[in-house]
Amino acid sequence: DSPRKVIYTVLIPALIGSFILMISKFIIFPDILAYFLTLREYEDGSLPQTTRLWADAPADVYYNFYLWNITNPDEMIYEGAMPRVQEVGPYTYLGQELKENLTWSSDGNEVSYRNRRFWHFNSSMSCPTCREEDRVIVPNVAYSAMAAIVLYNDMPIPLVSTILDVSILVTGSAPIQTVPVGDLLFNSFDDPLISLQTSTFTKSFLRAMHGTLFGFKLPDYPHPGLLPLYNQTYEPETRVKTGKANIEELTKIVSYGGKRSMEWFSGEAAYLQRCNDGAFNKLFLQREDKIHIFQSYLGRSFTLEFHKESTRDSVPTFVYRLEKEGFNTNAEHNVGMRYENVEQIDYAPTWPTCPSDHFYSPNNSRCINIECSREDNFCDSCCNGSHYGPTVFLPPGFYPLRVFPGRLGRVPFAIFMSSPHMLGVPKEVSSLYAGQNPSESKHIPMDVELNPTMGTVMHAHMRVQMNIAFAKADVAQSKSLANSIAPIFWLHIEVKMRGDEIASLNKMQGLYLPRTINWLLAIHFLIALVFMSILFFYEISQNSNLISSKGKTREIIRLPRIFTVEKA
Repeated sequence: DSPRKVIYTVLIPALIGSFILMISKFIIFPDILAYFLTLREYEDGSLPQTTRLWADAPADVYYNFYLWNITNPDEMIYEGAMPRVQEVGPYTYLGQELKENLTWSSDGNEVSYRNRRFWHFNSSMSCPTCREEDRVIVPNVAYSAMAAIVLYNDMPIPLVSTILDVSILVTGSAPIQTVPVGDLLFNSFDDPLISLQTSTFTKSFLRAMHGTLFGFKLPDYPHPGLLPLYNQTYEPETRVKTGKANIEELTKIVSYGGKRSMEWFSGEAAYLQRCNDGAFNKLFLQREDKIHIFQSYLGRSFTLEFHKESTRDSVPTFVYRLEKEGFNTNAEHNVGMRYENVEQIDYAPTWPTCPSDHFYSPNNSRCINIECSREDNFCDSCCNGSHYGPTVFLPPGFYPLRVFPGRLGRVPFAIFMSSPHMLGVPKEVSSLYAGQNPSESKHIPMDVELNPTMGTVMHAHMRVQMNIAFAKADVAQSKSLANSIAPIFWLHIEVKMRGDEIASLNKMQGLYLPRTINWLLAIHFLIALVFMSILFFYEISQNSNLISSKGKTREIIRLPRIFTVEKA
């Protein structure tokens, strides 16, 4: 009949449309997006849009350096005082990163590249009085590199320590120095101790001694500074998956500098191949997903966890933060990052804070079942706090920087990275350093906003602090130093995406298309539901009418029979 035809005329297309849209949402759109994001090059060597944006990201990257100016250098050197520091800055540099020398594997499943980085000082975004010529009092990295020889090695030959002492005294080197900010950060500077080490006389002497000083290798640190002469230089080669074979592996790292793991760590902390390079991440992110990224300038990988939903330029985003134990090398999955502490120095003697009745008694029979390398057992009577065998563990909140930022060369002295102002470090440690005022709202290490559909970065904040270890040692100028962890600077990196191309890409793939598909699917479902309901009630109505009609028919048929009987 006519009403039923009208209902089916609307219902059937709605059901077919819903089916097609479901296939589009869960199969066709993901496949198109996967193809769209897969890294590749055309036959003529040019790059598709997304690959080009990956190689040359349209982003403004702001490096905000806050220097820690030491206010009590003499007390530190001669009286064993703890560092007192004052924050100065920010000194803001506009940075840029390019992926160059792209080389594709024959099957297109992998691509290698080298990052080239640039920095340019931006006075207008720095503090009003900040200039690169400003001089700050900070730990002397050149001195630390030389003093480490004595700290990290037994000195059976007194002549070696004597030579080092004389070199330090003659050159006037000290654990603390005054240096211009620009030279400390990027330009490098002339250091008399390094100049002596790299002089023709010293090189000739070392050559005659087969490259060592009576068996002890001098640190390879010709250009003192924090990022010395890094501007316009290349990092080691990075090799990643293109996503062609499996889009789940898009930008997963295969190797860095030819190494398939972070050899300077061990165990789970050394894993490299589970990490992305940070630009592209997993498609269609869920709240339970974790993001693993490798940061070459911090010498390690980081695990980020979902924090909250947000929006950026009208596009929905997921905000990811560093996992809670990200800077704790005592956490089970981070023990491979622990500082070996071959010098056997307790850099945080006020930690851990054990009960007053704690008494170290390792010979108790129950101690055979107590693992004293676990942080939760440090205050057990079987354990000696953070002291474990020949080493001493660092408190939570620090991890050792083993390789130079963006390089493979090993750092020749102890550098401990932390969150700014030592956020996350136990208060009994951070409170020893006047000037450290950690704030949850200002110093969170990582906040990364991702487009949950595409897995691309929309905005990012990264905050980290560099600290240099000071230790009392039998070397000139170190004999009265307190064992401590002295802040040298903290850095806030902000990544802001720019340009209409990346904005339209994010809005089209991450907002308009998914939202349009969802809206159309909802409309089709609603129409189908409404007309299925109409059809249901229509059929009930028709059946009721039919039953009623049949009842009346039977009565009409029976009546004549009754009358016939009565007539008879």
